[in-house]
Amino acid sequence: MTAILQQVQMDHTPVDLIVVDDRHRLPIGRPYLTAAIDVFSRCVIGLVVTLEAPSALSVGLCLTHGVLDKRDWLERLGVEAVWPMSGKPLEIYVDNAAEFRGEALRRGCEQHGIKLKWRPPGRPHFGGIIERVIGTMMQLVHELPGTTFSNPRQRGDYDSDSKAVLTVRELERWLALAVASYHGQLHSTLGQTPAAVWAAGTTVTPPTTVTGETAFVVDFLPVLRRTLTRTGFVIDHVRYFSDALKPWIARRDRLNRFVLRRDPRDLSRIWVLDPDGDAYLEGAVPDPGPPAGHPVGAAGRRRPAAGAGPRPGRRDRAVPDGRADAHNHRHRRGDHPPGPARRATPRRSPGGPGRGAPQCRATARTGRTGGGCGTVRGDRGMVTPGEETTDLAHLHPGARPVALLPAEERLRHVRAERWIGYSRAAEAVDRLEELLVWPARQRMPNLLLIGPTNNGKSMIVEKFRRLHPPISHPDREEIPVLVVQMPSEPSVIRFYVAVLAALGAPLRPRQRLAELEQVALAVLRATGVRMLVVDELHNVLAGRGDVRREFLNLIRFLGNELRIPLVGVGTREAYLAIRSDDQLENRFEPFPLPPWQPGAEACSLLASFAASFPLRRPSPIATEEMAVYLLTRSEGTIGELTRLLTDAAIAAIDSGEEAINQRTLLLASYLGPTERRRLFERELV
Repeated sequence: MTAILQQVQMDHTPVDLIVVDDRHRLPIGRPYLTAAIDVFSRCVIGLVVTLEAPSALSVGLCLTHGVLDKRDWLERLGVEAVWPMSGKPLEIYVDNAAEFRGEALRRGCEQHGIKLKWRPPGRPHFGGIIERVIGTMMQLVHELPGTTFSNPRQRGDYDSDSKAVLTVRELERWLALAVASYHGQLHSTLGQTPAAVWAAGTTVTPPTTVTGETAFVVDFLPVLRRTLTRTGFVIDHVRYFSDALKPWIARRDRLNRFVLRRDPRDLSRIWVLDPDGDAYLEGAVPDPGPPAGHPVGAAGRRRPAAGAGPRPGRRDRAVPDGRADAHNHRHRRGDHPPGPARRATPRRSPGGPGRGAPQCRATARTGRTGGGCGTVRGDRGMVTPGEETTDLAHLHPGARPVALLPAEERLRHVRAERWIGYSRAAEAVDRLEELLVWPARQRMPNLLLIGPTNNGKSMIVEKFRRLHPPISHPDREEIPVLVVQMPSEPSVIRFYVAVLAALGAPLRPRQRLAELEQVALAVLRATGVRMLVVDELHNVLAGRGDVRREFLNLIRFLGNELRIPLVGVGTREAYLAIRSDDQLENRFEPFPLPPWQPGAEACSLLASFAASFPLRRPSPIATEEMAVYLLTRSEGTIGELTRLLTDAAIAAIDSGEEAINQRTLLLASYLGPTERRRLFERELV
C-alpha cells in the first residue's frame, strides 16, 4: 500500500471480558468488538462495541465511526485524547462471514464508491494486520477486572462474573485511551509511530471525510423488501405510514416491492428508497391511527360514518372576495382526500419537515396567469395578488416593493445573490476591519478563515472587499483590499502572475522570477494595498513537498516585506498546510466557520432568509424542527441552504403557494451534495 485509506481491513471478535449493566452493575455477558485498521499507517480508524453478535449493523456502525471526525464521540465519552484518524476508504478488505457478504454492506459500498474485497477462503493470514491489532487489544483486556482470558486454562479459578465492573460505555472509554496510546508507540514494522505515518500520509493524500452521520449510516442498515399497501408498510406486525408515501400509494399497483432500511436499535422509523431515484425518504414512523382491521381511508385516517357528508350549503359557500372556496376547489381537483377543511397553517405531517422530513423532490407546477382579474392558479386554488399584498409585514422593508412586482421580476430577485448577515459572518467582517487598520510592524497579525466547502467563506471576503472598494486618484488607483485566487498549483511564479493580474498591471512574457517579484512588490506598494487575501489556500497541498515549502516561505516573506495583514481562506486542508510551518502557525489566527447546527442561531438565519424572499405569504421556516430538516437536507453549509431555499422560493412563486413550506420544499428541484454525487456516479456507470 502506498497511501492512507487505500485499503482498510475489518474484522470482529468477542471481547475477553464480562461487562455489567448500567443500572444494577450485574454481569450481562461478553460484548463483541468490530474494528477497522488502515493498512498503510496501521492506524485504527474505527471501532464499535455491541452486545449483539456481529451483523450488517455492527459493520455499518464501525465504518461510520471510521469516516467521521471522532472529537464529538470522545467528548461524549469524557475522554481527553487525540484520535485524528478518519476518512472514507477506497477499499475494504474483509473475511467471508455472512455480515460481510450481505446486501446491506454491498449496497452501502456501491453508494459511496468503496470497493469491497474478500479474503481467499481458508486463508486467515491474508487478514493478518487486523488480526494482529485485535490480538494486541485482547492482551491488554486481560489486565482488566472481569476478563475471561483467552481460554479456560489461562482463566483457571478466576471468577470473571464476580470480578466484572465495567459497563459497555466504560469499556469504550478504555478502548479509546488504549487506541490513542497505541497510535503514539513505535511500530516494529513501520519503524515509526502509526500517528506519524498517518500525519505524513494526509499531506500527500488528504482523507475524504463525511459530515452527515445519519445519512451515511442509513446506507449500511439492514435491507428489507416490502410491498406498499394503501395503509403503508407492515414490518413485524408494525404499520409504518407517512404523507410522503401518498404519491406512491396512488400508483402502488405498478410498483415492485420497495427497498427499506431499519435500524434494529430504533423501530420508530424506517427509510424508504425512492423507486425513481437513489435517495432514501426518512420519516415513515409507526402509524398511531386505528388498529389493524379498522376501516381506514387511503390516507390512513378513519372513514366518515355512514351517511356523513358535507354540511348543507358548504360547496356553494362564498368567501369575502367572491372566489370559490379554495377547500372545495381542491376537492374538485382531487389534490386532497375528503376530510375536514384544512387550517390556514399547514398541519405538520409525520413525514414532513417537522420530523426528519422526506428528502425527496418533485417538479414544480408552472403557474398560469389569468386574464383581467390578474389571478394566479396554483396548488392552493386561486390566489389574488391584491389580497396577498395587503399585508407584507413579514418581509424586510427592502423586499416589500419587490413582492408587488410580476412573477418574472420577483423570480429574478429570488435568484440574485444576497448577503445574510448572521452573527459568525459579522464577527469575521469585524475581525477583518480590525486587521485593516492595524498599525504596520515587523510581524503583522494574520487570519485564516477555514470551513467546509460552500459554507460562506468567499461571500464574507467579497462582502468585506465591497466595503472597501478601489479608490481612483488623479495619478493612481488605491486598492485597500486585494483578493487573489490561489493557483491550482502552488507555484511562486504563478502566484505573482495572479497578483499582478488582480492589480490590473501589464505583464511581459517570459519574465524571470526575480523580475516578477520586484514588479509585484512595487505595484502592491504603489496601489496602497493594506490587506492581501488569498482564497482557496488549501491548493497549497496540491504541490510536491519542496514546492509547498517554497510557497509557504513566500507567504512569510510577503508578510515581513509589505508589513500588511495576510488573510488565508480555505478548507481544513489550508489549516493543515499552515500548521506544517511552525512560524506561520504562530502568525495565523484560525477563524473557523463550522457547519451549521440546529439552534437559536439557525432559526434566526432562517428568519432572515424568509424575510428576504419577495413572497406574499409568511414562510414558517424559523422553527427548531424546520431547522433540523433544512440543515439535514442541505448538509449543514450555508451555500447549500441558500440554494435549497432559493429553489423552494422559486417553486412557491411558480405554484402560487407564495410561501416556503412543506409543500414547496417538496416541489423544489434541489438535490443535496450527496444526492448530486450519487446521480453523477450512476450516470457514469
